[in-house]
Amino acid sequence: MNKTAPSRNSQRTRQFSKATARCLLLLTAVLGWLPPNDAVAEPTTASVKDNPAEHLMTAARALKQIRPELFGTAEGILVTLVVPDGQAAAAGLVPGDVLIGYSATPIDSVQQLTEQIVIAADDSRITLTYLHGEQRHRSTINGGAIGVGLQDLAETPFTRMIALLQLGQQALATDNYSEAVSLFGNGLTLAETQQHQQALLIHRQTGDPAAEAGDLIGIGIAYKNLNRPDEALPPLEQALTICRELGDLSGEGAALNSIGNLYRGLGRYREALPPLERALLIHRELGDRH
Repeated sequence: MNKTAPSRNSQRTRQFSKATARCLLLLTAVLGWLPPNDAVAEPTTASVKDNPAEHLMTAARALKQIRPELFGTAEGILVTLVVPDGQAAAAGLVPGDVLIGYSATPIDSVQQLTEQIVIAADDSRITLTYLHGEQRHRSTINGGAIGVGLQDLAETPFTRMIALLQLGQQALATDNYSEAVSLFGNGLTLAETQQHQQALLIHRQTGDPAAEAGDLIGIGIAYKNLNRPDEALPPLEQALTICRELGDLSGEGAALNSIGNLYRGLGRYREALPPLERALLIHRELGDRH
């Protein structure tokens, strides 16, 4: 059995590398992003060592996904360097820490923090709140320059996708295949969501409501698969309205079925039953017996 294990692991690695490549291709098509040459390489730690700033950003964004409660209402901004003998150095901050509060204000961007620093008097005393790993810390500093290099932590679909891919590759490198499957799957779903959204803009501009409804259903299903039900319902309801206005029974049935399944997945069975029953009637009327 030991002789077959390496070949099985190699096969799994190739499969996951293909999944990574598919995510990157979707990124290129949807967001116009050109991946680096080594983006679909076998899992490795070399890129982490070669680019520590990228590693810090990846780790911070991963923390935000795993422990969002640590951030409260703040987006957070990443500390990329600490100036020797500055206030941040004296307070114990190090690269990789995440600033989440300046005085009583949650921090969402570097620009916002800069504005807060300008407003505060140099002789005022400021409480700086930051994360070091999974621990929240507070330090009292003077107004004025903090003595750090900073980068926005707020994510875009692109950065969320890359974070999921990198986490998936890390899981794969440690033979954690179930975790890798989940991470790569979420990455693919996120890319497909963006693809539907781009198509939706085009179909709205060209005046194709039937295609628009199909895009909205795709977006709703994708958000459902990402466990974001609050974002899944509105596009599904929009699609239902469009299909009813068009008299598109097939589209109406698809939208109703998706809405019913969304409620069922949330355990809201009484709300799930009416759209599912209506969808079944439509499918029977159309002879679409699945």
